[in-house]
Amino acid sequence: MMSEMMYRAYGGNEPFILLKYGEPDEKLATEIVNRLIERQFRVCYSGMDAVDIAEAEHLATRMLSAKLIIFLISVKATESSAFRSAINFALSRKKELFCILLDDEPLTHGLELQLKRTPKVHLSAYDSEEDLCQNVVTDAPFTQNLRGEDAKVKADQNRTKKKVLLASLIALAFLIIAGIGIAGYRIHYENSLSGQIERITATEYLDLSGEDATLLDQLEGKTVRVLIARNMGLTDVEALSAVQCEELDLSQNPKINTLEPLLSNESLQIVTVSQDMYPAINRISGRHAFRIVIGE
Repeated sequence: MMSEMMYRAYGGNEPFILLKYGEPDEKLATEIVNRLIERQFRVCYSGMDAVDIAEAEHLATRMLSAKLIIFLISVKATESSAFRSAINFALSRKKELFCILLDDEPLTHGLELQLKRTPKVHLSAYDSEEDLCQNVVTDAPFTQNLRGEDAKVKADQNRTKKKVLLASLIALAFLIIAGIGIAGYRIHYENSLSGQIERITATEYLDLSGEDATLLDQLEGKTVRVLIARNMGLTDVEALSAVQCEELDLSQNPKINTLEPLLSNESLQIVTVSQDMYPAINRISGRHAFRIVIGE
């Protein structure tokens, strides 16, 4: 087993992978990162939770520049709010994602819904980290343009000692400026609509019209008495089956194939749709307890 990163994190501008892992999973991450880079994939990796604005902004910038973002997900990693925020940040920017589940525990914190459309593999399905890397890189989204001669830059032999020293200095600095320094992307996220929704447990009214459809995944288990979800480019309403909602406006989402998932939502009283959604309405004809209103 490789005990340390053998190569530097990629810092160039060619197409590259951003690999994000939790601090508790550094040993497994080391195995995977080294093997990806040995296959000449350009990999920028990050394991520490950002503790100052400059470091967080650098991470956010690299995430935005990455062609593909890989998350190594474990129960311990997802206990970190900073790790979960990184996932939410990537989802909100519609980045190409790939997840490697390091353990077989069910995803928590609503991540199962958030990542349901994201390609993922279980480490346990492979004989080793080597076997995993050998197999997954042969398919999308591991494209050929993510590889290059510039990927394999040897790491400083004293990197581990420097890393420990740097971590100590950062931790000390964080203690000094506690309450002032907050991760840059965390600030951005908490101020964003996605961050605001995360903090909601119950609200009378929420208008998401024209917003990204993935925001609906964050509403699982929450109470929103009146939810406006007009013109969101929705293709399905599965995420709304678990939202405590009395009035729902789905107008101007003509690509919704069916409203059947709403039949299991016992809290619904009124669902507003538009005339261009007739096929979806027709598929639940006579089976719904809620009232359907044809809006604009």
